[in-house]
Parts: sequence; structure tokens; C-alpha cells
Amino acid sequence: MSQPMQELSKSQLESVSSFAAVLAAGAGRIFSETTAFVELAGRNNSAWLRDIVKVKSPPELFQVQMDAAKAQFTALFGQARKIGAIYSEMTEDALKVAPRPQPAATSAPSGAEKIAA
Repeated sequence: MSQPMQELSKSQLESVSSFAAVLAAGAGRIFSETTAFVELAGRNNSAWLRDIVKVKSPPELFQVQMDAAKAQFTALFGQARKIGAIYSEMTEDALKVAPRPQPAATSAPSGAEKIAA
């Protein structure tokens, strides 16, 4: 293999390796955030069950249910924002290290060049 081809292949391999590392790091952050969210949701559901047991009237039950639903939706949308931000950062970082196409050393004339000549 010629020297320029070896350098090009090495450069591409390094770019792909960096790209994969960025994606793996982002996936790890997403996994960590999701795991923490699931643990928090489990604790919140346990607290909700404790509150349900203490209910003494239907209006109080409805209030507990409404408060729990509001808290769950708030937590869920907050988590979605966090995950979205991680995906956005991961995309920006991946684009910085993504392999770039190399221009061809020689190119055939395009149709427009043939007509102009």
C-alpha cells in the first residue's frame, strides 16, 4: 500500500475510533441518567402508596392522585429534557470527530466542464 493511502487509512481509523468513543460516552451518560430516574420513580411510587394508605375520604384520594400525577409528569418531562440535552451534546461532539470525506486526487471532468470545453 502506498504511503498516502496508509496515512489516509490511519487517519480514518483514528477518526472512527474517536467517533465511537464519543458515542459510547454519551450512551453511558444516558444509561446513568435513566437508571437514576427509574430509582427516583420507584421511591416516589412508594411514597405515593404510603400517602394512599393514609387517605380518609374520596376528595383526599383525588387530591393525592392529582398531586402524584403532576409530580410524575414534571419528573418525566424534566428527564426528557436532560436526555435531549445529552443527545444534543453527543451529536455536537460526534460531529467534531466524525470522519470527513477526502477529496479525490484526480477527478474526471463533469458534464458542464465537457460542454464548456
